[in-house]
Amino acid sequence: MAFSVTNETAVVRRAALVTATLPLPAGTARDAAQLRIVGCDQLSEAAQIAPLATWPDGSLKWVRALFATALEPSESKRWSLMTGRSTTRPRRPARAHAEDGEAVLDSGVCRYRTGEMLGPLTLLPADGAAFVAQKPDKVCVESKGPVIAEATREGWLMRDKEAACRYRQRFAIVAGQPAVRMSVSIELPADRDSMTVRCLSVDVRSTLHTVRNIALGTHGGARQFAPGKTWRLEQPLAPTTAASDRQHPGWVNWRGDGDAVFLGVEGFWRFAPQALDLAADGAVRYEMHSSAARLRTLRRGEEFTRRFVVWFHRSGDDFGEGLAEVMQPLRVLIPGLDEPQPAVE
Repeated sequence: MAFSVTNETAVVRRAALVTATLPLPAGTARDAAQLRIVGCDQLSEAAQIAPLATWPDGSLKWVRALFATALEPSESKRWSLMTGRSTTRPRRPARAHAEDGEAVLDSGVCRYRTGEMLGPLTLLPADGAAFVAQKPDKVCVESKGPVIAEATREGWLMRDKEAACRYRQRFAIVAGQPAVRMSVSIELPADRDSMTVRCLSVDVRSTLHTVRNIALGTHGGARQFAPGKTWRLEQPLAPTTAASDRQHPGWVNWRGDGDAVFLGVEGFWRFAPQALDLAADGAVRYEMHSSAARLRTLRRGEEFTRRFVVWFHRSGDDFGEGLAEVMQPLRVLIPGLDEPQPAVE
């Protein structure tokens, strides 16, 4: 099964993640370990391949392949999903392990301990005091690499002894990439039918010892702020015909003496209403549901999820690659595919 990957940006992608959902003819393979990804040079790529669906005879029908690649601006490359075991490993593999009750992720170029940079996850209901995330009661390493390492933290949002809902924080790190992908999800427990929410927020703080400058991606372009300034970027609901992530990017970049940290929110306008609230101490409150918007009613069985990326770079370097990872992931094209792909988180 041949497929191509295109970098549709003007940015060099040095270690961009490819997520390809690929079909297989019946009877081809029964185990994902029997498959490999091969480039046009006939060399195997380091990849993680997982089953998604099977044919009636038990053979694999759909698989998900994850691998990292480098692409020049507007460049396309071709790969093939083939049978045969691959022993290729990334030059800088992603790894994960448990350490003192937390998960630690390592991409080969950066190391991240789950929960770092994140302040309290807070849910403000329509009435009454806020519910705040308690210490996680479950920390799991979901994948140990070598292409992508993942871990989760789970716990309860509570006030006094009352539990509002369950929260899940997911963290992922890609081999060779100086970044951490994060997501936050909440879900009501089985004994609660609904809850009306005024705001759901999490505080994000840079890891820099000294912040010299803060840039915020606003509707009209980047705005520069000195430490001590405040600003609020509000993203109301926008018609899909009148907005794009390029117009409404939703990002912040902290610059220090030598290093910098970029935070980009996935689908800032598509999943509006959201907001980024810059505090005087340089922290950013990311409102996944804006406090200035209409109330939102969560119902039992509904999971509310938002995703963002933290990208570490040198202070003088452009963070366009990190922005591209958030706004314009690599596009996979499978020639002649007419069957809808299975849904994958």
